[in-house]
Amino acid sequence: MAAEFDLTSLTGKGYNDRTVPLPIFIVQIRFTMSSQTSPKTYLTNSLSKLKSYFSELLDFQSRIWVVHIFEDSITDQSFVINEDGFKEPLEWMKKRDYQARMLDRVDKMKISQVIEIQFEDKMHRLMRVK
Repeated sequence: MAAEFDLTSLTGKGYNDRTVPLPIFIVQIRFTMSSQTSPKTYLTNSLSKLKSYFSELLDFQSRIWVVHIFEDSITDQSFVINEDGFKEPLEWMKKRDYQARMLDRVDKMKISQVIEIQFEDKMHRLMRVK
Protein backbone atom coordinates (compact mmCIF):
# COMPACT_ATOMS: atom_id res chain seq x y z
CA MET A 1 0.00 0.00 0.00
CA ALA A 2 1.38 3.43 -0.89
CA ALA A 3 0.20 6.74 0.49
CA GLU A 4 0.39 10.25 -0.85
CA PHE A 5 -0.08 13.25 1.40
CA ASP A 6 -1.52 16.39 -0.14
CA LEU A 7 -1.41 19.33 2.27
CA THR A 8 -3.50 22.37 1.53
CA SER A 9 -3.18 25.40 3.78
CA LEU A 10 -6.10 27.64 4.66
CA THR A 11 -4.57 30.60 6.51
CA GLY A 12 -6.35 32.73 9.03
CA LYS A 13 -8.99 30.14 9.99
CA GLY A 14 -7.54 28.88 13.30
CA TYR A 15 -6.39 30.61 16.45
CA ASN A 16 -4.16 29.60 19.31
CA ASP A 17 -4.65 30.77 22.90
CA ARG A 18 -3.08 34.14 22.09
CA THR A 19 -5.52 34.80 19.22
CA VAL A 20 -2.72 34.73 16.65
CA PRO A 21 -3.87 33.32 13.30
CA LEU A 22 -2.54 29.84 12.60
CA PRO A 23 -2.76 27.98 9.31
CA ILE A 24 -5.20 25.10 9.16
CA PHE A 25 -4.22 22.18 6.98
CA ILE A 26 -6.52 19.88 5.09
CA VAL A 27 -4.87 16.52 4.60
CA GLN A 28 -5.91 14.22 1.81
CA ILE A 29 -4.49 10.70 2.02
CA ARG A 30 -4.68 8.36 -0.94
CA PHE A 31 -3.76 4.71 -0.48
CA THR A 32 -2.68 2.24 -3.13
CA MET A 33 -2.79 -1.41 -2.11
CA SER A 34 0.39 -3.48 -2.26
CA SER A 35 0.53 -7.20 -1.69
CA GLN A 36 3.63 -6.91 0.54
CA THR A 37 2.16 -4.88 3.42
CA SER A 38 -1.07 -5.31 5.32
CA PRO A 39 -3.41 -2.28 5.31
CA LYS A 40 -3.26 -2.02 9.10
CA THR A 41 0.55 -2.01 9.20
CA TYR A 42 0.80 0.51 6.42
CA LEU A 43 -1.83 2.76 7.96
CA THR A 44 -0.01 2.66 11.30
CA ASN A 45 3.30 3.58 9.63
CA SER A 46 1.67 6.34 7.57
CA LEU A 47 -0.05 7.87 10.58
CA SER A 48 3.24 7.80 12.48
CA LYS A 49 4.97 9.68 9.65
CA LEU A 50 2.11 12.17 9.45
CA LYS A 51 2.26 12.77 13.22
CA SER A 52 6.02 13.33 13.00
CA TYR A 53 5.59 15.78 10.12
CA PHE A 54 3.05 17.91 12.02
CA SER A 55 5.09 17.74 15.21
CA GLU A 56 8.13 19.19 13.40
CA LEU A 57 5.94 21.79 11.70
CA LEU A 58 4.51 23.03 14.99
CA ASP A 59 7.75 22.71 16.97
CA PHE A 60 9.41 25.72 15.38
CA GLN A 61 6.62 28.02 16.55
CA SER A 62 7.04 26.99 20.16
CA ARG A 63 10.82 27.58 20.37
CA ILE A 64 12.19 30.37 22.53
CA TRP A 65 15.80 31.57 22.79
CA VAL A 66 17.62 34.06 24.96
CA VAL A 67 20.34 35.70 22.89
CA HIS A 68 23.07 37.74 24.56
CA ILE A 69 25.41 39.72 22.31
CA PHE A 70 28.73 40.71 23.88
CA GLU A 71 29.95 43.94 22.30
CA ASP A 72 31.73 45.73 25.11
CA SER A 73 31.01 46.31 28.79
CA ILE A 74 28.68 49.24 28.10
CA THR A 75 26.69 48.15 25.04
CA ASP A 76 25.93 44.45 25.56
CA GLN A 77 22.48 43.46 24.30
CA SER A 78 20.07 40.69 25.26
CA PHE A 79 17.02 39.49 23.35
CA VAL A 80 14.24 37.00 24.03
CA ILE A 81 13.31 35.42 20.69
CA ASN A 82 9.91 33.71 20.54
CA GLU A 83 9.26 32.04 17.19
CA ASP A 84 5.48 32.35 17.67
CA GLY A 85 5.87 35.83 16.23
CA PHE A 86 7.70 34.75 13.07
CA LYS A 87 6.58 33.25 9.78
CA GLU A 88 9.48 30.82 9.33
CA PRO A 89 12.01 28.99 11.53
CA LEU A 90 15.08 30.99 12.60
CA GLU A 91 13.74 34.15 10.92
CA TRP A 92 15.35 36.45 13.53
CA MET A 93 18.76 34.85 12.98
CA LYS A 94 18.37 35.00 9.19
CA LYS A 95 17.56 38.72 9.39
CA ARG A 96 20.79 39.15 11.36
CA ASP A 97 22.66 37.37 8.51
CA TYR A 98 23.73 34.30 10.46
CA GLN A 99 25.64 31.94 8.16
CA ALA A 100 24.15 28.58 7.13
CA ARG A 101 26.37 26.55 9.48
CA MET A 102 25.39 28.85 12.38
CA LEU A 103 21.71 28.42 11.55
CA ASP A 104 22.20 24.66 11.47
CA ARG A 105 23.76 24.69 14.95
CA VAL A 106 20.96 26.86 16.34
CA ASP A 107 18.27 24.71 14.70
CA LYS A 108 19.66 21.55 16.32
CA MET A 109 19.77 23.01 19.83
CA LYS A 110 18.03 21.12 22.62
CA ILE A 111 16.08 22.78 25.42
CA SER A 112 18.43 24.36 28.04
CA GLN A 113 21.42 24.04 25.72
CA VAL A 114 23.78 27.02 25.43
CA ILE A 115 26.05 27.71 22.48
CA GLU A 116 28.42 30.55 21.66
CA ILE A 117 28.88 31.81 18.13
CA GLN A 118 31.55 34.27 17.03
CA PHE A 119 29.73 36.56 14.61
CA GLU A 120 31.56 39.43 12.96
CA ASP A 121 33.46 41.02 15.86
CA LYS A 122 30.92 40.04 18.53
CA MET A 123 30.22 36.94 20.57
CA HIS A 124 26.62 35.70 20.51
CA ARG A 125 25.57 33.41 23.35
CA LEU A 126 22.30 31.61 22.68
CA MET A 127 20.30 29.57 25.14
CA ARG A 128 17.24 27.65 24.03
CA VAL A 129 14.63 27.99 26.75
CA LYS A 130 11.73 26.14 25.18
